[in-house]
Amino acid sequence: MSDSPNLSLPLLASAQAQKHVTVNEALSLLDGLIHLSVVSRNQAAPPATPLEGDRYLIAAGATGEWSGQSGKVALRIAGAWNYVTPREGWRAWIADEDALLTYTGTVWQAASVPSSLHNLSSLGVNATADATNKLSVSSSAVLFNHAGTGMQVKLNKQSASDTASFLFQTNFSGRAEFGTTGDDSFHVKVSANGASFTEALVIANTSGLVTIKQGAVLEPAASDPVTPVNGQLWYNATSGKFRAHQNNATVDVIGGGGSAASWGGITGTLSAQTDLQAALNGKASSVHTHAIADITNLQTSLNAKSDTGHTHAIADVTNLQTTLNGKAATAHTHVIADVTALQTALDAKQVNLQFQDEGSNLGTSGTASAINFTGAGLTVSRAANTITVNVPAASGGGGSGIPIGVAVAIQTSTHFS
Repeated sequence: MSDSPNLSLPLLASAQAQKHVTVNEALSLLDGLIHLSVVSRNQAAPPATPLEGDRYLIAAGATGEWSGQSGKVALRIAGAWNYVTPREGWRAWIADEDALLTYTGTVWQAASVPSSLHNLSSLGVNATADATNKLSVSSSAVLFNHAGTGMQVKLNKQSASDTASFLFQTNFSGRAEFGTTGDDSFHVKVSANGASFTEALVIANTSGLVTIKQGAVLEPAASDPVTPVNGQLWYNATSGKFRAHQNNATVDVIGGGGSAASWGGITGTLSAQTDLQAALNGKASSVHTHAIADITNLQTSLNAKSDTGHTHAIADVTNLQTTLNGKAATAHTHVIADVTALQTALDAKQVNLQFQDEGSNLGTSGTASAINFTGAGLTVSRAANTITVNVPAASGGGGSGIPIGVAVAIQTSTHFS
C-alpha cells in the first residue's frame, strides 16, 4: 500500500479487501490536516483527557505517549494519537495564542503577510469601506509608528480652495474640525449641531499671525503661580486682575475692576517695577534745559537766520520800492479838487460873517442869502457865495474920499476882522 505524496494519505490497492478502512483513514487525516488549528504548541506531553479531534504541535522534549514525536502534528482520531510530519509551507492556527504560524521546514513562525499592497480600490479594517470612505477602520485605537526616526501623516488637497482637515464627530455628526479649510491658512472651528460651524482660530499661512476670532478666556486662578516664567499670563481671581511675568518680575497687566491701568494703580515699591524703573531712568526731568547741540539740525537752522537786531535796505524787501512810489510825501498839500466831494460840501455851507471896527462888532449877517449892513455907512450884500462890501467914501480935507480900512476873511462860522 502506498501513500499520497503531499499529505501521506493511504491509497487503495488493486482488489484491496476492506477498502472502507483505508478510505476512512484517509478521510480522517484530511479532516485533521485541512484548515489546521491546534490547541497549543507548548505541550511536550499529551493531555490527560484529550477530546476526539484534538490537534497539537508537539513541543521539544516530548514525553509519555508522545515520546520521540517532537515537532510533529498529533491528531486524536478514534481514541488514538496519530502523528504527521509537517511540510514546508503548512499553516496552523494556534488557538491558545490567537496566532497564525507558518512552517519553514525547520520551525513554526508567525505567518508572513504580503510585503506590499498597491492600488487597492478600498480597504476595511473591522469595517466596510465604501465609495466615499475608501479606508474604513473600526477600532478603539489606531497606531502609526515610526520606522526608525520621525513620522508624518500627510493630508494633500488639489488646490487652495479645497479642504484638508480632521473632522471630529459625535454619532457621525461633526462637532470640531481643524485643517486648511477653504484656503491655505490653518483653521480651528467647532459646531453644536454638525450643520453650522463657528470659527475659533486662524493661523495665517503667510505670516504665522494668530487671529482669535471669538475672544479668549483665561481660567481664573486663586493666586499667582509659585514659579512663573517670563511671558506667562494669568488672571488672579483674588485680586481681580490680569497678571504677567516679564523681565523676571510679576506685574499687573490691567488695573482691577476692568479699568485701565493708571499711575495710582501701580502698587509696591518703584524698585519692584523693574520695567517701569528702567523706563523712568531713561527720561529727562520735568524741568530741564537743552543745549543747541541736543536738538537735531537746530544750529544749522540758526546759522541760516539773521541777528535779532538788523536792518534792511528798501531793495531787500520785495516790491517795497514799487509800493512807496505810489505814495505821496509825508508833508504835502491838496487843492479842493483833490478831495472827493469837498467842493460840494463847502457849497452847501452857510456863510456867517461878523464885521468889527477896532474890536467892536459892526453886525452879524444872520442867515439871509442877502446881507445888508447900514451901520457905519457900510453896505454888505451876499449873492450865493460872493460877499460884496460897499464902503462909502469919507469926506474932509479938500473933499477927497478916504476909504475905511476893512479886512474881510470868509470862513464858515468864524469871525472876520
